[in-house]
Amino acid sequence: MFDDPIVELDPPENRRGKCHGSKERHLTEAAVMLAYGMHLLLTVPDLLTVELHPDGEHAKRFEIARWLWARGFVLKEAEGKTAYCGTYVNNQQSIVVTSTPGKGDVSR
Repeated sequence: MFDDPIVELDPPENRRGKCHGSKERHLTEAAVMLAYGMHLLLTVPDLLTVELHPDGEHAKRFEIARWLWARGFVLKEAEGKTAYCGTYVNNQQSIVVTSTPGKGDVSR
């Protein structure tokens, strides 16, 4: 369904001989959250909003706002001091990204 949440990174010295090619492929936790949230929006009838709760470390490893923008989601309302938190909208659907401690990663 989504072919771009995988990030390719240089492997550490001890794993260079074990990866195919010169890069390791990583699926970050933020990428999994985003893909699952999009899956819910695409497959659950009448679902208009999902909430994602990445922490700061997730956002360091994956560009959340850029990934949403590439799917047509626009930041409608920023929240807090981070560059990636806020409400993203695309037509009638929205994804709310907050870094609220203690919440699960994805909710609807």
